[in-house]
Amino acid sequence: MAVTLAIVKDYGNVSWGNLRASLYTVTLDSSYPTGGYAITAAQVALRTLYGIKALGGNTATAGYVPAWNTQTVKLQMFTQLGSGANLLVQSGTAGAGDALSLSSNNSGNAVLVGGANITANVTVPGALPAAPLSEVASTSDLHTLAFTVLFIGD
Repeated sequence: MAVTLAIVKDYGNVSWGNLRASLYTVTLDSSYPTGGYAITAAQVALRTLYGIKALGGNTATAGYVPAWNTQTVKLQMFTQLGSGANLLVQSGTAGAGDALSLSSNNSGNAVLVGGANITANVTVPGALPAAPLSEVASTSDLHTLAFTVLFIGD
């Protein structure tokens, strides 16, 4: 399948200095292709496509980031959604000379260590991201996502 591109009324082919830009609503599909969506300059009323700028999106887009890959010439989707490590918050005191640091315990939690009299523990599940942004898995269903995207080119 492919993305659906719909020009935003009154904003098609705007001039942007020496460049041109086209504003589109980009609606994704139900099976994300490996490496992203191929979009040509002609599809967005440009001669050459240099990049994109996502300006907004519907509620479902929270947690997703579109990016233009200039090497593969594809629109890729990234996310940080998922289960990261738990954050274990411990109460206590730290003096001016005490060093504080984050470490990992045997349960895979991130733990703030250092200071004195640390007694109570509170675990915040999934509070730490698993990794930096990761590309969405191939065949992911993204059909509910719709972004407003400025395509920049000439």
